[in-house]
Amino acid sequence: MPNTLVLKSSLLGDNSQSNQLIEQAIKGKEVVVRDLAANPVPQLDLDVMTAINSPIESLTTELQQIQKLSDELIAELKAADTVIIGALCITLVCQLN
Repeated sequence: MPNTLVLKSSLLGDNSQSNQLIEQAIKGKEVVVRDLAANPVPQLDLDVMTAINSPIESLTTELQQIQKLSDELIAELKAADTVIIGALCITLVCQLN
């Protein structure tokens, strides 16, 4: 069975048109949904890079959580056969920030 990863980015939740389109597309399908607005991923900075590249036992509790989240996100992406990204597009230009 194909594995689909859905990335939602809208702050509008159920009122978002991109989220509504995603819900129609995945209706009745088994998917992994990652709502980046509801559960933001930390931006890359020195702490995140340290956490990603260090042995887990040498990290503080906070950095261990960051490393575990990073590992989880990478595993979800690697396991996905299809990735659906819900992102704001205005006049066919997607916003990156």
